[in-house]
Amino acid sequence: DDLLKKYSNRIGWDWRMYAALIWSESKFRIQVHSPRGAFGLMQMIPSTAKNHKVKDPLDPEQNIRAGADYIHKLQNMFRSYAANEDELVKFTLAAYNAGEGRVQDCIKFARAMGASSSTWSGLCSVMPMMNSDSVAVAYGLHCGKFSGVETRAYVRAVLNQFDKFRGVAPRFASEPADSVWLAAKRAEEEELEKEEAAVFAPDSLLSPDSLGRVNPGDEKTRDEEKEHD
Repeated sequence: DDLLKKYSNRIGWDWRMYAALIWSESKFRIQVHSPRGAFGLMQMIPSTAKNHKVKDPLDPEQNIRAGADYIHKLQNMFRSYAANEDELVKFTLAAYNAGEGRVQDCIKFARAMGASSSTWSGLCSVMPMMNSDSVAVAYGLHCGKFSGVETRAYVRAVLNQFDKFRGVAPRFASEPADSVWLAAKRAEEEELEKEEAAVFAPDSLLSPDSLGRVNPGDEKTRDEEKEHD
């Protein structure tokens, strides 16, 4: 909690919002490695961690500090687009999940469609129309087609978790799309549990230093990781 309070001050967030993001990413398990190569509390891909000078991915403070640095970068990128601080949080969460290029594409497409490009609800309203290669080409979407199903569910999940940590009722009701995100997370967690069981088996116990090299994956950007959308 002390680390969350320290670094959430840098980005102007309630520390419980930062906790909600980490909970949604890793359930506070510092040792987690995803099949896509992301690792640690903040589930950073190797290239992002390297850019933010993370030397030990298993060190909580390095991971949390780097996450705050990355969030600060995303906030600066989208501050001029978001209508207010609440909308900026949603834009930032979306970019953390799907990549800044995806959110920039959504803003561009919302403007082309005459929808609100400064609110998250406005961007969500046009995402279903972006899930087409022909539309992506016609409107010059840099990252290609995008359904946004997982990202919309992710933003709702983080904000709902924030409400739970504050001790209030979650603001969003469950939607069918949430099951898509939850199913993906469960499948990912099951894969991680299998990997961890192998790592910590008596015959294959690894030292703490070697854990950072387990299933490193490749250094794809979050935009590339989300191509399945």
